[in-house]
Amino acid sequence: MKTTIKFILTSFLTLFIFSGYAQEQIPLIEKGAKNTVLSNKKGTKKLNIEILDVIYSDSTRRTCKAQIKFQLTATGGKIPLFKKDWLADSKYWRLSFAYFDVHRTRSFLSLPNIPFFTNPSPILLENQTESFTLDLEVFDNKIFVVKFDDSYLMVLNKYEGGEIIKQREEEIKRKEEEKRLAEQLALKRQQEERDSIEAAYAERRKLLLTPPYLANWVGASFFTKENIEKDCDVRPVAYHGGAVMYSFPLCGVTMEFEDTHHVCVELSFRLFGKMGYDMKKELIEYGYKLQSQSKDLIAENNFSDLTEGRRSVYKCKLDHGGYSTCIILEGQAMMFTFYRTKD
Repeated sequence: MKTTIKFILTSFLTLFIFSGYAQEQIPLIEKGAKNTVLSNKKGTKKLNIEILDVIYSDSTRRTCKAQIKFQLTATGGKIPLFKKDWLADSKYWRLSFAYFDVHRTRSFLSLPNIPFFTNPSPILLENQTESFTLDLEVFDNKIFVVKFDDSYLMVLNKYEGGEIIKQREEEIKRKEEEKRLAEQLALKRQQEERDSIEAAYAERRKLLLTPPYLANWVGASFFTKENIEKDCDVRPVAYHGGAVMYSFPLCGVTMEFEDTHHVCVELSFRLFGKMGYDMKKELIEYGYKLQSQSKDLIAENNFSDLTEGRRSVYKCKLDHGGYSTCIILEGQAMMFTFYRTKD
């Protein structure tokens, strides 16, 4: 009888002390919470515990499930998570998870499904970190604690339905917001990448219709149909005889390719107004020299109009041999045609 009374008083006193003063000294189990306990008398060995995440689920008015991911780090030497009493052939857990029943003032040992609890030999931490996940059924009349030997490390307060449900809803909203922001960031990066690629293509299409590229590329072995379409991101929009027509931002461009290697041997395009005169000026400044000039009958608007115009032949000597020839037909617009000759 005395033993029973003593046990009840001890249990009540333990719960009273724990529920009051001790709770104020140890951190609550929540994301980011940390605590440290000394593992030897000298204080050289330490076991650190950190809560990485807390997720509540299946919340009701009186209970919910809590998944707690925690991290253990040992410093200063080896620290066993449990030890074995070989004489009694029983295990004494050094690291334990227990809960206090508030109504009955009793303490029970709870053994969650954690790998090291079923390991036949002690788990030793030595200047290293281990992460585990603890799954609990949280009730409205129980307080869960994490203990190492006789030291309380952390506490999970008794379940309060409304607050836990609120936390769960906030957690869901937070994750949804994080997901939304991540998706927005991913879309933004994809768009920026597409814009960057398109800007590179646009720059190549622009450079292709400038004197240095027209002079040195038309007729060159690398200036093939495949390379042009790949590097400038263009596709044929029409065919006429052996000519292939492409749509460039500046104007439509017609190219003729030889049959063996599909090298572009002739390139032509038409410019109107000031753009035509500017192109002619740039060609002359680059090094194209007038070779001949004559009057010519020019077909305009798909041969619906025949007008008298001027035909000019310009040539530019190339560093690697030969000439780039440009024929300019000046009528209502200026038609530029480029090809390569040996002399």
